[in-house]
Amino acid sequence: MVKGRRSFTIARIAGIAVQIHPALVLLALVDIVLGGRPVWLWCAAALSLLWHELGHAFTARAARLRVTAIELHLLGGRTEMIGTTSERNLAAVAAAGPLASAFLGGLLLLGWWALLERVAPAWLADAALEVGWMNLGWAALNLLPFYPLDGGHVLRYVLGVAVGPRDATVIILGSSAVAAAIMMGLCASIGLWPGVAVGAYVLLLGYREWVRQGLPGVASAFRGYRSRRRRARFHVVPGGRRPRGPYYTEESEESDDPGGDPHA
Repeated sequence: MVKGRRSFTIARIAGIAVQIHPALVLLALVDIVLGGRPVWLWCAAALSLLWHELGHAFTARAARLRVTAIELHLLGGRTEMIGTTSERNLAAVAAAGPLASAFLGGLLLLGWWALLERVAPAWLADAALEVGWMNLGWAALNLLPFYPLDGGHVLRYVLGVAVGPRDATVIILGSSAVAAAIMMGLCASIGLWPGVAVGAYVLLLGYREWVRQGLPGVASAFRGYRSRRRRARFHVVPGGRRPRGPYYTEESEESDDPGGDPHA
């Protein structure tokens, strides 16, 4: 169990702790009891998420990162990695998850078309079809170019090659915040409050990453704004001594008395 988290370990795969958050279990139970969703579909969804995260995990190991745990939670999954590697390797780790989901989804759909539809029981063929589309949809969603989705991490690396890592981070996090705000507005307009909550959570994650990357937070940006406003109100008095600092203006060059009192 990861220190400071409420997730509990349900298995270990190749030395990697597989954890599940209680909120995901609660959501599944509510959906099964009240929504009538079959138990097998939630189990298939959990296994699909795990498959996706294993794609991240084994690619991270190939990049010589240490993988400590995989957590399944309300918004999908998270792979905990420790170590240092290149931005290129991190982009490959991010892309591996959607590729794993796309591979599984394509394999299930191909199996349904080539074999299961003809020889398997109807329930098995329908299950393969539904889970296959589920994995393809999950892959497509994760490839959207927004943080914290995998596509956002990949695009940040691609932009970083062109404009530098810092500017790429600003572009990705800024566009992701705009997209999350738009999603919140659209969901609120139709009364889809879980979508509003997801958008707010995405904004929070984006802000945490913004600060983690050393970019100015809201408080520091506000202090910088106030400081610039104070500097803008500073005027050089004609006849004063030429200032030595960032507040020097061309007006000081017109001074005829460089030795005068600057406070006159």
